[in-house]
Amino acid sequence: MTGPAVPVGRPTATQAPRSVRALLDRFLIGSNGAIFVALVVLIVAFWLASPNGAFLSSLNVRAMILAASSVLVVAVGVTFVLIAGQLDLSIGSVLVLSGVVGIKVMTSLVDAGLGDAVAIAVGCLVVLLVGLACGVVNGLITVRLRIPSFIVTLGTLSIALGIAQLISVGPLSQQVPGAMNDTIGRGALLGIVPWPAVIAISVAFVGWVVLSQTTLGLACYAVGSNREAARRAGLPIGRLMILVFAIVGVCAGIAAIIDMSRFTTVSVAGYTNTALAAIAAVIIGGTSLFGGRGTITGTVVGTSIPVVLLSGLVILRVDPFWQNIVIGTMLIVAVAFDQLQRERISRGLTGGPAPEPTPPTDPGIPGESSAPAGGPGPD
Repeated sequence: MTGPAVPVGRPTATQAPRSVRALLDRFLIGSNGAIFVALVVLIVAFWLASPNGAFLSSLNVRAMILAASSVLVVAVGVTFVLIAGQLDLSIGSVLVLSGVVGIKVMTSLVDAGLGDAVAIAVGCLVVLLVGLACGVVNGLITVRLRIPSFIVTLGTLSIALGIAQLISVGPLSQQVPGAMNDTIGRGALLGIVPWPAVIAISVAFVGWVVLSQTTLGLACYAVGSNREAARRAGLPIGRLMILVFAIVGVCAGIAAIIDMSRFTTVSVAGYTNTALAAIAAVIIGGTSLFGGRGTITGTVVGTSIPVVLLSGLVILRVDPFWQNIVIGTMLIVAVAFDQLQRERISRGLTGGPAPEPTPPTDPGIPGESSAPAGGPGPD
């Protein structure tokens, strides 16, 4: 004897909780809702706790936006690298090197009498080219020599910083033309939005379009999720790796332009924690350290949290060193949460315990056969 019929389309008592749980999972995991809620809670808490609502004053909001601009640009590039299953630790040194070379070029052109406008335009182009070149070098060494990107970029971190110090002969004394600081560093679009923020938002938007709307973005997710499957599908793994490192190099150059325009110079020793800050922001924003998952939207939110936290602590006169403790804790929690999600997904697919995570494997060489030993490659 069968039980009573259940009307089509109406969830049963056991189905309803599952539906609610699925919606919560989709919000908290798929759309980075949890980290966004955390950001909103931080903003509201600091606003209520600050004297006279100083936290959300126009002056403090502008300061937070400017502080987040260069970090966000670098974090966008890091998002591409992490999604593709790689790691770049040389970002801070690349930023310094490109900035040092750019300032040298600007100073030389101004001394030659070519004018501020020409010097700024050529200098900014040189900054981007140096960042691009550093990224391509990182990618080529990783791909051609089959060295893990962690080791490669750890080495180029020291190399780029050493070259910057040689070029600048110690502390950098040259400054960018004053027009760059007046127009970009202190200027604002329509007198409201600072130009550094406009640049950062534009970079984030382009990154979002590339990751979500192009085959390049799809390829990054595919390679980061399963490199062997991507190779079997005929994706040019090597060229893709070089491209993502080139992207993060260009982003470092753009961040150098932002900081040059704000501070009129580049401090050789001022970016030792840039890579750590950017990687932490990206991971807190929901990008997987193991590759294959992440969004630019999450990166924007993840970048905002350390800035909001530091600003709030300063206004409340709390030792800002607490920021390092909180951010470090959030980083560990974010990675642990990511690992739990991977295990949960793996158990759902295999019905058993998840395998231990493995570091990124050899990225492959362009043109190399994608077939594993003893098996045919793609047609």
